[in-house]
Amino acid sequence: MVSALASIVGALALFSSPYIMANEYAGEATWYQPGRGACGAMNKPSDLIAALNKPQWQTSHCGECVTVSGPNNQTIKVQIIDMCEACTHGCLDLSPGAFQQLGGLPEGRLAIAWNWTTC
Repeated sequence: MVSALASIVGALALFSSPYIMANEYAGEATWYQPGRGACGAMNKPSDLIAALNKPQWQTSHCGECVTVSGPNNQTIKVQIIDMCEACTHGCLDLSPGAFQQLGGLPEGRLAIAWNWTTC
């Protein structure tokens, strides 16, 4: 009886998390100065773009979009145009223009959640 109750409580805790939903990833956002990304296009700092972490990277993700939620519930849509070598699973490296919409550049790192979406 106790183990069944513990299983139910554990399942409820997993599915009621306010931060992570199905097909959503959590990590940190950093920012970088874009140029020619791994997808081959030249980009500007003001573009709403991101470099995907190396563990989740596939060239098929070039041009796909993700919705990113910041620590204060701000949400932006960015296009994947590059790969971030140093980023761990769940993390994104954002252009300055994208990062500023979630927080100030001096912060350097922000907790984020993101998911794949249509462009």
